[in-house]
Amino acid sequence: MKRFVRILFVALCLLSALFVSLIVFVRFHGKALIEQRATGMLHRPVTVVEVRLAFPMVLNIKGFSVEGLLWVEEAQVGCDFMTFVGKSFHLSEVRLWNPILTLHR
Repeated sequence: MKRFVRILFVALCLLSALFVSLIVFVRFHGKALIEQRATGMLHRPVTVVEVRLAFPMVLNIKGFSVEGLLWVEEAQVGCDFMTFVGKSFHLSEVRLWNPILTLHR
């Protein structure tokens, strides 16, 4: 029984360390990562003001702007863990607050 509790404790410590490191990674590198990947996918310059990670795996993005096309005051994006470590970009949910879409003919 003691061995099981010890293994469970170590697993929980590793999981919490992984989650805290992910929060720190998103805080310091999330903005550049989102701008780089979105610019590559949309073929237009993309800028972001601020990015934060919320539980469970939801990115809160403030000031999302696609040059000449879209500006969003705030967005919540649900994603999976592989979005941060791999080259895939899977979104499960996207919510936009006060989007402004500009179309030119």
